[in-house]
Amino acid sequence: MAKTLPEKCRQCAMLSAEQAQALHGMDGDRFWNPSACYSRRSYAKNRDRINQTRSRKRQKGTLEQIPIEFEPLPQLVFGVLVVYRRAGVDTPVHEVGAEIWQGQAKVAIVPAIRCAGILPSQVS
Repeated sequence: MAKTLPEKCRQCAMLSAEQAQALHGMDGDRFWNPSACYSRRSYAKNRDRINQTRSRKRQKGTLEQIPIEFEPLPQLVFGVLVVYRRAGVDTPVHEVGAEIWQGQAKVAIVPAIRCAGILPSQVS
């Protein structure tokens, strides 16, 4: 089992380096260790991005591609992305679907997919 980062290090990572050294250095509680603190602070600040990148590398080979056969269409064809979410600017996306239109006729519908547990960067 992986060793978790101490809570004190997580809170310290949110401070600037100067503030952290003043608080935990020789004048503070002497918790500052230059050989370990710089890398711990960097990891604590960027752990979500690092873990997301690591997870994407693991999942890269597991995605299944579905071949779709279609004939070239002579008319204007466009797609409409349908996003379901509560009203508001910062509300999370609940479901994502799509519609394919040819002229004024709806040709295909991609059923809505629930986005529970999907990160915002994976939805876009």
